[in-house]
Amino acid sequence: MNIHRMNSVLIFKNICFAILVSVALLFLSARPLATPTVNAATNYACNDVKADLWFGNDESGSVSSSEFNDALDFMYQISDSFEYDSVTGVQAGAFAWDTSTNDIIVPITEDFADTDDTGLIQDTNVVVDGDSKGIRELYSSKAGGGGTNLTVATQHMADLIDTGNG
Repeated sequence: MNIHRMNSVLIFKNICFAILVSVALLFLSARPLATPTVNAATNYACNDVKADLWFGNDESGSVSSSEFNDALDFMYQISDSFEYDSVTGVQAGAFAWDTSTNDIIVPITEDFADTDDTGLIQDTNVVVDGDSKGIRELYSSKAGGGGTNLTVATQHMADLIDTGNG
């Protein structure tokens, strides 16, 4: 594969991921959102936001290990920006896709984040506590490897939401 073709494929994959993230944001719960404020104790800016978050991750064969790890780090960083509990009402879920889908954390849950699990793959400092809660423990390796079917991913997300999972 020549360099121009490789760059085109990479750009296309990034565009597909950006589209899916945009679609995911459109599927956020219709509940009213509060204005985000910075919490001095955590320095996070999303603690007052009530939302249902869905993460769909591309596990197709064209996604390299490095790209997959970058996507996981992205999910870890975003998920760390929210407090998940019955008081905030924030919940999250995750699934993976290639030519089909694989539910990682479904149904949507308040156990998406685990404050005892920390770190990023890129910094080689992921720490988990072994309680089988949180995105870092429940999603750390790539299971897919087939083709890329974004239609399957977006339809699966819509189905999850339509059936009361978000």
